[in-house]
Amino acid sequence: MHQGFSESPAATLEALYQEVYLNEMKGLPICNDEIKVEAIGFQLWEGQWLGILITPWFTNLLILRQEGQDWPEMKLAKGNDKHIAFPAGNIKFTPRFEPQLGKYLCCSLVSPMNECSSHQQAVVDAKQAMRQLVQIPIDIQFIDAGDDEKSLSSAQQARRSFLSGKRQVAL
Repeated sequence: MHQGFSESPAATLEALYQEVYLNEMKGLPICNDEIKVEAIGFQLWEGQWLGILITPWFTNLLILRQEGQDWPEMKLAKGNDKHIAFPAGNIKFTPRFEPQLGKYLCCSLVSPMNECSSHQQAVVDAKQAMRQLVQIPIDIQFIDAGDDEKSLSSAQQARRSFLSGKRQVAL
């Protein structure tokens, strides 16, 4: 059983899928030969490795186990999708397995890659997707400094009291 990755799985993913491309996929109509195999933005998120893998035939969002972290038991049969909550919303992942990776979660972002004009564009799109996925949405409301306490909502009043030191939070 694969115990996870102590460092970014990017190099392992790139080597594995480059081999798949050369030995199994190259020349198939589903592939865009302008696109290279590249792992984008792998980072620790919620204790696991999160990133995007670009290949000539797909772009997928992946979650792989970090070494030493708990990992859920997953069945690989159809219908065992997992919904993961991100700041951008809930995303559906499908459990997958590769001996070099162990069990991991996969969400297809683009397939096939025929619509992608260049590898550079695929990388730009992947980086933008990663930023949007983990960015905490901020709903900024501007309050006129002249507003009196009566016109503020209770949440705004509580926030103002806390920030001005009039309210303490028990820890």
